[in-house]
Amino acid sequence: MNSKEADVVPYALSAVASVSDVWVFAPHPDDEIFGCGGALALHVSNGARVHVVLLTSGAQQGVGEPGSRLAESRQAAGVLGLPVAECWELPDRGVVYSESLIARMMACLSGSGQSVVYAPSLWEAHPDHRACALAVAEAVRRIGGAHELWFYEVSAPLRANALVDVTAVWDLKRQAMACFVSQEAVLPYAEYIGALNRYRALTVLPQGRVEAFERYTTEGLKGLSIESPAAGLRRAGVAAVPADMPLVSVIVRTLGRPSLERALRSVMAQTYPHWEVVVVDASGSVSLPDCVQGSDAFRLVSTGQPMARALAANTGLAQARGAWLMFLDDDDWLYPDHVAKLVQAHWKRDGVMAYYSDVECLDGNGEATGTVFAQPYAPRELLYGNFLPIHSVLFDRRVWDGGARFDPAFDLYEDWDFWLQVEQVGRFERVPGVSAAYVVGTTSGEGVAVDADRAWSATDAVYAKWSLKLDAGVFRELVRRSLDRRRLVQVEAGFQGQQAEMHRALYDEQRRCAQALEEADRARTDAHGLRVAHDNACADRDAARLDAVRVREDVSRVREECDALRRDCAELRTERN
Repeated sequence: MNSKEADVVPYALSAVASVSDVWVFAPHPDDEIFGCGGALALHVSNGARVHVVLLTSGAQQGVGEPGSRLAESRQAAGVLGLPVAECWELPDRGVVYSESLIARMMACLSGSGQSVVYAPSLWEAHPDHRACALAVAEAVRRIGGAHELWFYEVSAPLRANALVDVTAVWDLKRQAMACFVSQEAVLPYAEYIGALNRYRALTVLPQGRVEAFERYTTEGLKGLSIESPAAGLRRAGVAAVPADMPLVSVIVRTLGRPSLERALRSVMAQTYPHWEVVVVDASGSVSLPDCVQGSDAFRLVSTGQPMARALAANTGLAQARGAWLMFLDDDDWLYPDHVAKLVQAHWKRDGVMAYYSDVECLDGNGEATGTVFAQPYAPRELLYGNFLPIHSVLFDRRVWDGGARFDPAFDLYEDWDFWLQVEQVGRFERVPGVSAAYVVGTTSGEGVAVDADRAWSATDAVYAKWSLKLDAGVFRELVRRSLDRRRLVQVEAGFQGQQAEMHRALYDEQRRCAQALEEADRARTDAHGLRVAHDNACADRDAARLDAVRVREDVSRVREECDALRRDCAELRTERN
């Protein structure tokens, strides 16, 4: 669960899409330059047709004559090599998200095949910017196909997932921004945008300028929503607020067996960092292993007397400080992602009281037996049998605070009875994937390998407490459900294997495409540099030729003057003679 910087912000550059048509929707003249002027200059250098639509003339802000912002936009377009923008003359500060606006935008886009569409982001504060963003997003979503929507930022930072290097065209963008004199008289917008584009280079370029975008395919737009920053971080697997990293108490009841150290080391290996371990001495003579001595994260609770299983569990719960709780038997262990994935499931804040993972069974030698606890949850099915190994479950402390306790009447299946109490408070939710090991065939655990008569007796006791009666019809139904579920689990396992293989293939293909795009972008950058060098060389050559012509002209003029002097001298000699 240790997050990386790249989980929050891109650490690689993206190339502008290689498409023939580019559409830009800007609420006011200057937004198209401030927000994505560098990317547009790159599109122009790639030979794309760029279409710019200004929704308003921006008449309500700036100094100068009416229409001055449109004139400045035309001047800026000339600097970047863009065509003159089309202006729809909607009222400034009066752009409304409506069906008519969406339809008008769709009419523009419907004639294009694959295209990239730029619009202000949904994070913008200005009402015209937001109305424009909403309308463009809906228009692109409805049209579908191969269009891509790239939200740009002007007055509010967006949640970037694409960073474009505009260093090669930065001088052009700077000159284009300088055209908006009427706006610069109000605020130094060019300076702000320059600082923003410099800041955006933080993760990708030691020097240079970068424009940031939030990029969506038409498919991605189907589920588009404005997330809070916290929700966006959680979606990336990063904790956003302290409540996302609650203290998890792991309660270990132990008789002091040698396997205790392995169980505790499995907690120490968790990728989730915020946990404590409460070791309950159930024999009355246990001490903590050397590997955890001196660690504040481990506490030993002992009365100096033996404790039955239910009493040991309640003692551990009473001493636990965590907001979320779980158990671990001293001969089982957790895989490193176990706690992290269960806590992340809680980030949905959906009222679930307990989350459980899949658990594989191992024999005393650590070899897989082939049995996996991976049953989907259905309300009240826990009444018919326990399918939750005790360490598979992470449950809310409110269960304990609400009065749930391990019943001292049970020294077998006490966890099953406790899960039934949890279900009275709220539902369970399965988090698929094996993340813990359950050792069976030993003298511990008491859940899989146990004397049959003792097991039936304990089962009858649970049924009696929960007033459950099994007749022949109910028994046949349970058998049918069990067989159906086993078949479904097998089908699901096969499907998940195929899906994982497809994901790997897709990831490899996406990585190859990304590398190809980066190489193409570098090639375009190199080509641009070569073109600049070639143009400079041609200019130097032309200047040299011009200098040579001027030198020849000067030489010719000097010769003519020398010839004239010679003639004058000859005439003087003739006169003297």
